[in-house]
Amino acid sequence: MDMCYDGALVMPSSYAVMSEDEMTYVEGGSHNVILSKKFLNKNNCLAEAGRLIHRQMVVRMTQQQIAKEIYAHAVTKYVFEALPKWVREMPVARDVYRSASDGAYIADGGDTGKRQAFYNTVWKIL
Repeated sequence: MDMCYDGALVMPSSYAVMSEDEMTYVEGGSHNVILSKKFLNKNNCLAEAGRLIHRQMVVRMTQQQIAKEIYAHAVTKYVFEALPKWVREMPVARDVYRSASDGAYIADGGDTGKRQAFYNTVWKIL
């Protein structure tokens, strides 16, 4: 059956208009955390990770995984120059540093294995 609409689409009275951001919130999805110096504190990272999970803004990751990713991005953004030279020279560290200016993009299910190893290392040593 072909349908042809000549006029405005009429929606049910109970419908709700949602932005793309709101759809991510409803469905679960990736989220970009805008970095600030407060994320140099692991407890703040854990709290933010808990909020993202509670609001279903990121799924298929543990609170600890999300917190480590936020923390590593914040450390590389704010204290990269103070990191030991061997860490600064790691390609993955430079990659994270370049991406940190836009925030910590937390992708559903987690990042690549190399990046997760870097996040774990930063969490442990700093």
